[in-house]
This record gives sequence, structure tokens and C-alpha cells, in this order.
Amino acid sequence: MPNNPSRIAENRISINPEGLAGNRSSGHPRGVQTPPKERRILGIDPGLATTGLGLIVARSDQDIEALDWLTIETKAGTPLLERLAEIEHDLSEYLEEAAPSLVVVERLFFAVNERSALEVAQARGAILLAAAKKTLPILEPTPLELKSCITGDGKADKKQMQAMLTRILSLKETPQPADAADALALAVFGALHQRTLTAL
Repeated sequence: MPNNPSRIAENRISINPEGLAGNRSSGHPRGVQTPPKERRILGIDPGLATTGLGLIVARSDQDIEALDWLTIETKAGTPLLERLAEIEHDLSEYLEEAAPSLVVVERLFFAVNERSALEVAQARGAILLAAAKKTLPILEPTPLELKSCITGDGKADKKQMQAMLTRILSLKETPQPADAADALALAVFGALHQRTLTAL
């Protein structure tokens, strides 16, 4: 770890020990360029307290590899504007580092808890702003579309989603935590549906 870690290193929670983040050893050094036929896709599961990130490389619909999964966290009790700025700042640094060609962000859907839904909506705004600054194309699937894509069943539960995701990515165990696993699923959605994307 650097002697003077940046704010992103302090706030980001490392999940994959072989990922890209600067606060851990990298299995995919920044200097290595992805071959032209490969697509780096970043899935983002938005949240004010915890935002999940999942980075994959897709060589074909049948050849998809997980490169990195992690979360960005903000502290409860911190002023809202500071938390949103923190998400935008940290995500912007990660986008620069990971260099994805597509970003996939889950679309907000109706929630019983209005406060929670509002917080997610505000976090999505910060996330979309960070992607817009990089002029990255975005896909925004609904939870139903995501579940249907990954499992073939729009009513699939969390365990079914995680089991299929682990299989698709040829992982030895289910990615943790759930926010990061959801982000990887979103990235896989992007790999299978890139033709339908619309630029932000």
C-alpha cells in the first residue's frame, strides 16, 4: 500500500485480491492493454452507503472473465452532498484506472422504503455523472431484465443469481459481498446485450 494512500484507497473496500485497485497487488497491471477484440465492461450496483463495482473482460458471449470486484463505501452521518461527491470522485478515479468501454448501471425501480429509494436515486445521479464525464456509453437494465438475462427467470432469487453468475464466470466460489456480485452480474448483462446500448 502506498505511504500516502488516496481517498479512494481509504474508502474503497477491496474484495478481489488480484484486482486493479491501487491499494492492492494487481493481477492485471495498468500498463497491460486489453486486445482490440476484448471488451472491458464495468457493472455498477448503486447505493449511498455501498456501491458495488464489477469489472469483466468479454472475448465472446461464451468467454467472459471477472477481473475485479469491490465496493465503494461512504460513512453514515456524513453530510449527503459529501457522500455523493465521494462516490463521484472515487468512481471517476476507478474509471480512469480500469478503462472500461461500457458501463452498466441498474435502473431504479419502485421500492417500499421511499427513503432508501431516494438515496439510491441520488447515488445513481453521482454515478451517471462520473460516467458522463468520461463520455462512456451506458446500459440501464431493470432488475427483471437482469435476472432474465443471467438465469432465464425474471423471478430468480439471490441464490439462483449468484449460482449462475459463478458458473458463467467460472469462479471457484460466489463473489462477495452481494453488492459486488450484483455489479458483476450487471457487467455480464452488458457483455450479452452491448448491441442494445444507448450513449448517455
